[in-house]
Amino acid sequence: MHEKCGVTAAVDLTGRRNVLPVLAGLTKGVQHRGQLGSGVGLFQQHEHDTIIRILKDNKQVGELLTPNLESPEFFSTSGIGHTRYATSGSRDAALAQPFHHRNGSPDTQFAFGFNGNLANYPDLEARLRQEGMNPEFDVDTEALRQMFIQGMSGDTRESMSAVFRRLQETIDGACNLVYLDGKGDVYAYRDKHGFRPLAYAQHDDFAVVASENCAIHGVWKEAETKSVPPGHMLHISREMRNMTLE
Repeated sequence: MHEKCGVTAAVDLTGRRNVLPVLAGLTKGVQHRGQLGSGVGLFQQHEHDTIIRILKDNKQVGELLTPNLESPEFFSTSGIGHTRYATSGSRDAALAQPFHHRNGSPDTQFAFGFNGNLANYPDLEARLRQEGMNPEFDVDTEALRQMFIQGMSGDTRESMSAVFRRLQETIDGACNLVYLDGKGDVYAYRDKHGFRPLAYAQHDDFAVVASENCAIHGVWKEAETKSVPPGHMLHISREMRNMTLE
């Protein structure tokens, strides 16, 4: 009952090193939580813009990421990862996570992955359609994506802590989330029930998150891990180069 997908995240707090090898190691460490597919969302800063690049498929982590670990094409200083155990939706590779929202403004693009499921997904989808949203996929992950889009839209954008609190009040179920924004910051949220574990650590100037601390110890045996408390959000700031727990 505690399996159902795995989530990971990694940020290089020095802002210079490629996180993909670390992220790949973490995500391999939660492969047992989801065998159907895997993926990563990578923050990339170019000369004139920033993008979030998605690499995902119905493949095992090693098959998907190992050929790309040293490629300049996938260099990133912060990113999130996911392994999929399908609790809703089909086996379509497009439903592998992370899910991504592309927008012309770097401030409103994001990617996220979650583990768990939403018992009231049909009601959420119906409400979103009534509010004028147009879900692209018939899966609970898409309902979350649409709710994130709502939170990031308009003149009075919510803080991420407010977005997660509103999600928790709206959904019926339990899920942990990792979220990558258009500035390269990472947010990790553990729902108030605390049914599923969510660990984090800072080691060798990397800040990392994983569904289980064994994934972190698989990368660094000596890393000191902690648990995100239920109902709390961990913010890893790429610009400030620190972690804060809210």
